[in-house]
Amino acid sequence: MTSPRSLSGTPLRVVVVGGHTGGTSFLSQARRFSDNAHITLLERGAHVGYVSCGLAYYAGGLIPDRATMLPMRPATLERRFGVEVKVNHEVTAIDRAGKRVMVRDLERGASHELPYDKLVLAPGASALWPDTVERNLAGVFALRRIHDADGIIQWIEQQRPRHATVIGAGFIGLEAAENLRRRGLAVTVVERASHVLPRIDAEMAALLHQHLAAHDVELKLRAAVTRVAMNSHSLLVQLSDGTNLHTDMVVLALGLKADSALAESAGLATGDLGGIMVDEYLRTSDPDIYALGDAIQTRCAITGVDTLCQLAGPIGRQARVAAAHMFGGPTPYKGSMGTFACKVFDRAVAMTGVSEKQLKAGGWNYGKVFLPSTQHVAYYPGAKALFLKLLFDRDSGRVLGAQAIGEDGADKRIDVVATAITAGMTVEDLEYLELCYAPPYGAPKDAVNMAGAMAAGVRRGQKRVLYPEELNGGRDDLVVLDTRSADEFAVSHIPGAVNIPDEEVRKRVQELPRDKHIAIVCQIGIKANNVQRFLELQGYEASTVMGGYTAWMTAMDRLPVPTRKNGATHSTTETAMPDRRARSDRRAQIERRTSVGSGPNGVERRTGSERRRLVARRQPWAGAELDVRGLCCPGPILKLREQMAGLNAGQLLRVQASDPAFPTDLEVWAKRTGVRVVYVASAPNHSVAICEKNR
Repeated sequence: MTSPRSLSGTPLRVVVVGGHTGGTSFLSQARRFSDNAHITLLERGAHVGYVSCGLAYYAGGLIPDRATMLPMRPATLERRFGVEVKVNHEVTAIDRAGKRVMVRDLERGASHELPYDKLVLAPGASALWPDTVERNLAGVFALRRIHDADGIIQWIEQQRPRHATVIGAGFIGLEAAENLRRRGLAVTVVERASHVLPRIDAEMAALLHQHLAAHDVELKLRAAVTRVAMNSHSLLVQLSDGTNLHTDMVVLALGLKADSALAESAGLATGDLGGIMVDEYLRTSDPDIYALGDAIQTRCAITGVDTLCQLAGPIGRQARVAAAHMFGGPTPYKGSMGTFACKVFDRAVAMTGVSEKQLKAGGWNYGKVFLPSTQHVAYYPGAKALFLKLLFDRDSGRVLGAQAIGEDGADKRIDVVATAITAGMTVEDLEYLELCYAPPYGAPKDAVNMAGAMAAGVRRGQKRVLYPEELNGGRDDLVVLDTRSADEFAVSHIPGAVNIPDEEVRKRVQELPRDKHIAIVCQIGIKANNVQRFLELQGYEASTVMGGYTAWMTAMDRLPVPTRKNGATHSTTETAMPDRRARSDRRAQIERRTSVGSGPNGVERRTGSERRRLVARRQPWAGAELDVRGLCCPGPILKLREQMAGLNAGQLLRVQASDPAFPTDLEVWAKRTGVRVVYVASAPNHSVAICEKNR
């Protein structure tokens, strides 16, 4: 490809403003098209190309080496791409008529002009800092630049805080909460919205609420920060709900603000969301100036609505589009679907496309599927819960979005759906999509296939559904039929529901009123569909409750929460222990809980020596086994009771569970039934218990 030249016939002069993801990506892409253009990169900070997505993990100590966060050096870029890189150089103004930028050398304090033929703006975004929080207040941090993470590490090591408050529950806030807990701090997360990670829908966020509670993270939802101030030797955080939090440090994670001030001062068009406006080739309102990255405002690839997509993945594609167009290879940028994944302790949340609340706001005629599942077939050891929500256009069947949460496999399913959206596929296509299968990795009909089949059934009219939120309000024309077992129903159920197990519906169908609509509930929505078809053949008006009782619990945010081990708001008179001591203390607490005496609910424990003999790692387990991983409440306890019934008095049963509430449920159930809990080792996503049958 022939490289364009300046008006004077010399090689094209390209100036890039911003030396991180957008700017450095453009350098590498530009050199694929031209090797003789003269490219200068200007960065106002001291570093280029640091890995901002990993800052929380660096602050938490998971990434211990600071150098790994700085994979690029100015000299490296210059040698690799034949460009000129200047750090600590800030562009203060753009002279569009004269095609030059005003540059200030921050180290020397001198200013100069730099001419350009093409200008690329990649200034990024800055962390939002509320007016209610004083800047430069000791112990208050953002988490946007590497020096922010440096400051957090230094504060923890020198001040030894016990408690941290994270303000904001988006990506950065949840990552910060996880990594502060890893450092041994107690953590409270404050979020003004009704649920964490506001980009996803409420019923999916409820799963994260349960998981955060399992990791001893306190949530303060529907609360805004009205003031942060020093109070004696701690920080006082005042909330709009009247709560006062005493904390040792604050991390602000309220989101990002597009850095568009330079563009605005140059007269370039900006949008209602505060981003720099660009066309399909990433050109601004000045055709010789391109913009990309966190500072630009683009369109959603699905709805066409303006959006700020401040994600690393789309920025790389924007850089390629801008470079290709600049050097004569026009390839339009089609917008972003906002595909992302976020780690929340040992659970992943992933999303692509639009959310339900966006579809509601846009007036779409949409449908949805909520599917509780497992990442692979349940009979293969290690099954873990996987929850998938699929959104689609009811008229065309086009896939519009999806959200998934699980310890394993969530990102895989969202990648599949993201590909389907890009290809313009429908839910009928998902139903018959051929995906790889082996018992350790999936199922013959994957969760994506299942969700597609359910959505296709809704569109064909074969599957009539009600959603959990439609059961509220005490409808006189509705009867909720719970087709789970009597035991499951006794543990918990939807208020007002009647219980007829699915195996008994045929012989007890006369008990159901014919003048009412029957809303059928099972645990996850699969068995209920068979009952629905039977009732319809008998002349009943019936619908399946999408996602079953599990979906109802998530929609109502009633998932069982494990007993908290730590208090929510902590005194700041004591200092926190270093990581190693904190881990030792936790081990000591486990030893105390499993030593002689009774647990918090009166469950008898074995002595330490007896316990060690029973669970000696070098001896093969001789008792009975029960693996209930992948099952949600009340499934694990029901399976435990069923297997315990077949044991003889004195026999031991080792149980493995993934439900975070299992240890708490076990304590209550054991106390009621007289089963002896010999040993419990609990973690949020994997618990091991040994029980002994007494009678």
